[in-house]
Amino acid sequence: MIIFYSFVDNDESLKEKAKSVRLNGLAWSSFIDLSVLSCLSALLHSGIYVFTSKLYHIYLAWILFLSCFISLVFVFLLTRKHIKLSNEQLEVIIQRKKEKINSEIQKAVDNL
Repeated sequence: MIIFYSFVDNDESLKEKAKSVRLNGLAWSSFIDLSVLSCLSALLHSGIYVFTSKLYHIYLAWILFLSCFISLVFVFLLTRKHIKLSNEQLEVIIQRKKEKINSEIQKAVDNL
């Protein structure tokens, strides 16, 4: 990772690509959080319904389960996008810096 980031930090076009990767990562982690919180809240409201028999708790639980499912769909899509963006970065690095990559990797291996 140190080798990868040294290439990104020293190339302006890769810095711009890194911004979109970070933004995608932020969206990805936000949807993960939403899915977890929605699922836990849905389970909580389902349990409350069992004890209180108040119908609005079950409606809320269904809405929260739906929110969880939708956010997981976004997680799947954002994961695919993240891999695509990362691969684009790696392609640029390989095309522009192949010799330097090989020497940096060799140095890293020699230092093990």
